[in-house]
Amino acid sequence: MLIDSMKQMVRILLIFSMILNVIFIFYFSSVPPEGSSEQSTTAGDNVADMPVKPPSITDPIIPPSEPTVPDEPEEPEIPPEEESETVKKIKEYVTENIRKVAHFAEYAILAAQAITYIMIFSKKRIFHTALTLLGGLALAFVDEFVVQSLSGRVSSIDDVMLDMSGFVSLVVISYLFVFIFKGMNWLVTRKD
Repeated sequence: MLIDSMKQMVRILLIFSMILNVIFIFYFSSVPPEGSSEQSTTAGDNVADMPVKPPSITDPIIPPSEPTVPDEPEEPEIPPEEESETVKKIKEYVTENIRKVAHFAEYAILAAQAITYIMIFSKKRIFHTALTLLGGLALAFVDEFVVQSLSGRVSSIDDVMLDMSGFVSLVVISYLFVFIFKGMNWLVTRKD
């Protein structure tokens, strides 16, 4: 009884999260061109402004309590005018690609939710996965139709391809994990 009610709760939460994700997708598709451009630029600027200096393989690992003495002289600082040009290029690149990442990620998350639902509740997993892929494709086309219906925004088959690549990627990765898990389980439980 308790297990059935827990399963029902998980089922409701998964369906609710998928509905929220679809609403999220269509909300961003229905934003006017000025707002969409502003959102992409703001997101791109925020990502580009992150202070990221990856550690070098030659950096010593020293506890913070010990003083550090550089072995080599520090690299000369980049003059401010060159630095701003570099930052401009980074921001430009990130802003151009932030939409592509968003298309991929929105549909990858939706696929993860759908596949989780299928893996938990479906007995015909392959059939339901095929239906889910068709549903993802239909959703991507409807999404682009919504974009096209707004004045000033242009729909693109490239966006549909990005949406589906995110969706299909997560489906394939999910099935690879299931295959690996079942293979490991088979290796552990087989009798010699």
